[in-house]
Amino acid sequence: MLPRGYTALLAGLVVALLSSSAAGAQTITGVLSSRGSDEPIDLGYIAMLTEDGDGVASTITDVNGRFRVTSPEPGSFLLQGSALGYRESVAGVFDIGAGGSMQIEFRLEPEAVTLQGLVVQAERVTEEPTLVSVGFYERVQRGFGRFITPGDIETSTAITTSELFFGIPGVQIAPTTTGDQVVMTGTRGLCPPTIYVDGVPTVGSVIESIMPRMSVYAIEVYRRGAEIPIEFSAV
Repeated sequence: MLPRGYTALLAGLVVALLSSSAAGAQTITGVLSSRGSDEPIDLGYIAMLTEDGDGVASTITDVNGRFRVTSPEPGSFLLQGSALGYRESVAGVFDIGAGGSMQIEFRLEPEAVTLQGLVVQAERVTEEPTLVSVGFYERVQRGFGRFITPGDIETSTAITTSELFFGIPGVQIAPTTTGDQVVMTGTRGLCPPTIYVDGVPTVGSVIESIMPRMSVYAIEVYRRGAEIPIEFSAV
């Protein structure tokens, strides 16, 4: 057991050392805010650095933007501030002598936050169920005949049914006294083709009498009998 006087001496030394350390601390306190609005920045990051960029101390601002950083040694210091939605900035140099302190207002410039791009994928149903049931898409894959698909009709600027045929190789529209008639070029000149609308054979080739433009899903045009699919020939 230590003598009473020795214990008191040790206690005095500890208090003296703590007081000396506290008195010698170099402290910067302040408020981190947004430039222009002076709104305090919560959860901002403040770092105390030497002039060489070495870290001395760091802290996070409170809800009022307040912060406090302390160096155990006197010197010249920089403050680095950053926060989500703001441009990182460095302030200083601040010369603080032994036991010195200062208070500053540190403002950051707002900056738009760039988020990683989001890729949205959407799968569009391109096959009309009615046309699937009548085998239209299978015949398109075979490649015999001329086809006007739902996609063609959707993107077309055609107002009438006959205008849907414009631009199809070998297909022409011939005006008649009864209306526009579909014809195709062949070795023997122009001839009426076989036309199917939504998988159903048509009677005649006067287009507007077949079906109105807004009621058409798809059209198939076959120049000669040899091109007509076997499923139609069997009907």
